[in-house]
Parts: sequence; structure tokens; C-alpha cells
Amino acid sequence: MIGLGLAVPLAAYFIGASSNRVGRYYRPTRFDEAPFFKKVTVHEMAINWKKIGMVIFAIVIAAFFIAAGLSKVMQPEDHTESFVRWGYPAWFVYFTGVVELCGAGLLLVPRVRLYGVMLLGVTMIAAALTHFQADEMAAVPVPLVLLVLVGALGFFHWKRSGQ
Repeated sequence: MIGLGLAVPLAAYFIGASSNRVGRYYRPTRFDEAPFFKKVTVHEMAINWKKIGMVIFAIVIAAFFIAAGLSKVMQPEDHTESFVRWGYPAWFVYFTGVVELCGAGLLLVPRVRLYGVMLLGVTMIAAALTHFQADEMAAVPVPLVLLVLVGALGFFHWKRSGQ
């Protein structure tokens, strides 16, 4: 019986929840005086899950832009023909790749995430307009979907941080 009495509070400590909850706060128990127990409310746990979800969302979007940017920087010959056909100079492939890599890096740092969102948002608008102007309608939805995803990340980050 004593083993079960110790197991429940220790399990609550490791998973961050407890059955000794009244409303949003823990009901005092004899184990709450121990310095290694952290009192966590349901609201705080929900905020942590939102924060984790936003970090994962930012990493997934950044990974896509890292792959696209590295593709343009490491193998520019694959993209140069298209850029020249669209009316851009050949060096613009490198510039676009660096912009995508910088934007992806900014997405990974919460303090400057909104700058990355703006940089990548403008890049995706330009990409969609370029495909539209070149009459490549099948390619237009890709930058638009990425624009929506980047915009959603920016909105949720702005909403969460209160900036």
C-alpha cells in the first residue's frame, strides 16, 4: 500500500498531471512540500503542447525551404534554364536559394520568426506571380500553398507571442 502511495505522486511528477486536482490547481498533499515537485496547471500544459506544435510546424516548413534553397545553391544548373526563361539573370538562382535558406533559418528562431515569415511570404508571392506570368498554371498552387502555411505559422506565432 505504501508503494502505491509513492507511485502515484511520482508518476504525476513525470507525466506532469495528477488526480489530486481541484479545478485548475493541485489539491495539497504531503508530497507537495518536496522541492522536486512542480505544480503545473492544465492551462500551462495546454500552452506547452501549443508551443511544441508550433516548433514542429516551424521545423517542417523550414525543412522544406532548406531543401529548396540547397537545391538552388548546390545544383544551380537544374534551375538556371527556368530562371532565364522567366526573364531573370542566371545569378538570381543563387540569390533565391540564399533567400530561402535565410528565411528557413529565421523560422527556426522564435524571436525573429516573423521576419522569416515576411521574407518567405514575399518570396512565395513572387514565385506564384512568376509562374502565373509564364503561363505555368500547374505550378502556381505550390507557392500559394506554401504562402498559406508560412502565413499560418506567422499568425499563430504572432497570436501566441502577443506582438
